[in-house]
Amino acid sequence: MGFFNPHYDRPGPGVNKNTPRKKGFARFFEVIGRDMSSFFKANAICCVCALPGAIALFLGLLSNSILLIMGGGMIGGMILAPAWTGMHDTVLRSLRDEPGYWGVTYRKAMKNNWKQSLLPGAIVGLLISLQVLMIWFLILGILPATLPTIIILVFNLLITGMVTPFLWSQLVLMDMKTFLVAKNSLLFAVFKAPKALLMAVVQFLYWGAMVLLLFVSPIALVSLSDDMRTLASVLVMVSPVALLLMITLGFAVITIICQMITFPILDQVMHLEERFVARREAELRGEEFVDMTLHSLADERAAAAAEEEDEEYEDDDEDEEADETEEPVTES
Repeated sequence: MGFFNPHYDRPGPGVNKNTPRKKGFARFFEVIGRDMSSFFKANAICCVCALPGAIALFLGLLSNSILLIMGGGMIGGMILAPAWTGMHDTVLRSLRDEPGYWGVTYRKAMKNNWKQSLLPGAIVGLLISLQVLMIWFLILGILPATLPTIIILVFNLLITGMVTPFLWSQLVLMDMKTFLVAKNSLLFAVFKAPKALLMAVVQFLYWGAMVLLLFVSPIALVSLSDDMRTLASVLVMVSPVALLLMITLGFAVITIICQMITFPILDQVMHLEERFVARREAELRGEEFVDMTLHSLADERAAAAAEEEDEEYEDDDEDEEADETEEPVTES
């Protein structure tokens, strides 16, 4: 029977190189099933690097210490940032169907991006810690739930969720200064607002559920009233499931979902996959690949405008040359 004798030594029919990629849930499960081991290893590293920030956040919420939460968010973000870039490199290579040994490519990504990722990691970590702090103070009633407060919180959550997927993917994919990466990310979030908003909502629901199950509900058992403790006790029963997901594929799942939206947008504007394919083919031939340095979206648009002006000047020159070559018509 095929189940007990699968014949792994026989060559399969293969896949046509021109076969279009799957989309949506089919693509998600295809990537997860094919590269499960790589995602698991990258996720384990993220979990280890996230522990200092998570411990600081837990202790800060337990003691209502603003300094501990903010400091833990910044330092924890800096510790997690290099591993987070490694996770994005793993996911983006998988979405490009790029071959390679995970250990080699992961170490290369960490080596190339760890230094540049520290500042974004500190800023994003601080923003997230402030968001968690505001939500926790709203739950406790320390911060009044006024309309301006809710607007500020929602705006902060949306901007963070819309910009950060573009930020981390560009840090991994392109060699640019941090300021230009942040500028590009903001432009992408504005011009691709519907998809960016979708990513923000998905991240808020996902990470909100994780923080609620892993941090807020255990603290609520000892910090809130009896009515709230009943709800918290129910959430605590679900916490082991969330913990298991976080340890196995917690960071990988949300990264795959966001980059399935982000990378096609970047590729459409900057033609990234063509460049990666050309580089890989050059490496296989043993040739040195020299790529154009990507700067910013403004530079790309300026270059396109300059090309159009050059074409107009060339057309004008051709018209002038045609006029000069024409012989004057004389009357007989």
